[in-house]
Amino acid sequence: MKAAKILGIPSVWTSSNEDANKDWWMPGLEEINRDAYAHRIKRTGIIDSWNDPDFVRAVEATGRHSLIMAGTTNDGCLLYTALSARRAGYEVHAVLDAGGR
Repeated sequence: MKAAKILGIPSVWTSSNEDANKDWWMPGLEEINRDAYAHRIKRTGIIDSWNDPDFVRAVEATGRHSLIMAGTTNDGCLLYTALSARRAGYEVHAVLDAGGR
């Protein structure tokens, strides 16, 4: 998996059931970072991104141990993934204002 970069910072994007949840996927994301959008990891119903091996491989490939995370929802997408990343030994910084709810 390839991590795109924003201002030199690796960026790993993922979505869950993107085709079934088009109203959740923010319009305009492709324009923010075309490379990250093109290489996003499409999960199928997995809430905790850390349970998707492709996502974990993409994060590991960045070589970073400090992560900045945001999610569509803070109480689901972000929370579970952040907790799992912490258990895996990563330093996690959550951007709560970036979440949809």
